[in-house]
Amino acid sequence: MFDIYKDEIGALTSILFKKRLLATKFTGTPSAEIFDPTRAFTSSDTIVMQKPAGKEFVILNITDPHFSDYDMPRKESNWDGERRRTEAKPAAENIKKLVALVKPDLITVTGDMVCYATRYAIDRFTKLMDSFGIPWAPIFGNHDREANCDGDFLAERMMRSKTCLFRKGPASLGNGNYVICVKEGENVIGSLLMTDTSGPREALAAWTTWAAEGVQALAPQAPVALFGHKPHEQFAVAYNEAWDAEEQCFKDPTQNHGERHEDECPWGYELYRTIRDAGIGYCFCGHDHVNNYAVTYNGMRLTYMLKMGKGSGYRDDLMGGTVITLRGDGQFHAAHQYMGCRNNTAEPLF
Repeated sequence: MFDIYKDEIGALTSILFKKRLLATKFTGTPSAEIFDPTRAFTSSDTIVMQKPAGKEFVILNITDPHFSDYDMPRKESNWDGERRRTEAKPAAENIKKLVALVKPDLITVTGDMVCYATRYAIDRFTKLMDSFGIPWAPIFGNHDREANCDGDFLAERMMRSKTCLFRKGPASLGNGNYVICVKEGENVIGSLLMTDTSGPREALAAWTTWAAEGVQALAPQAPVALFGHKPHEQFAVAYNEAWDAEEQCFKDPTQNHGERHEDECPWGYELYRTIRDAGIGYCFCGHDHVNNYAVTYNGMRLTYMLKMGKGSGYRDDLMGGTVITLRGDGQFHAAHQYMGCRNNTAEPLF
């Protein structure tokens, strides 16, 4: 009889016993999978999704919702004393609106699902995503594992959802490196490399090369996109090259769009070189909440996706989700779908 009050009991517990909960460490079981870069990549290394006949395949990306254990209009200090908003309800309501509007075939989540929270927050987020009945593919950000739950524990909570595609992958790479291939009939029309950008760089670079070359061997004409929480270092270089500082506009507005309101917080130049050399044509990221630009650099599309919700730093005019589509034409296409004060407006990117 108390099931209907489960969420309320969890929230109350997290408020009353927060210090005790944070003192308790929740750990999961590490993956036993071993990464061997000499092993041939096969279709069994992928999660396969099918493009609907006669329609484009639609991906809705959510990033940085920063769910909390409870909803209160207050701020709370995290482990390093930084003050952060702890409101999750506005993000949840906007996610529901976005899903109803976009009607995606797949929802990707590029990290920071929760922020300095106990297990109640990840359960709230998982329950929300599971309610849509749509496959969803999350990866971790830098805040998800900063409290008392390790990545394996959080992964296992999410993987209880019947629609969650998350795979831990080899523990030597971090947690959550896996490949999704979208097919039209028997043909792969696009591949998504889901990456843990907090993983060891050298090992992650080796896996990225292995996975990218592997999917391209299976489908040479199909585009490959890398999804990570943090941008790689060349995002800043690419933006600076594309931007005309004197005229305060992009030099080529047909290839570059959006705004930069904070410095990029990158995850390493060496990974950009890996991505470039592996033939990956698209990079999608979150993390820097008030950047939404998409620029072209050496033939590669580099895209910041829209932050969702008011958890941590945000701008109301840069809030929403990013819609990515595959049409079977050898390309990914993308547009920002705004919520907040620009509610229900779409901005095509490429």
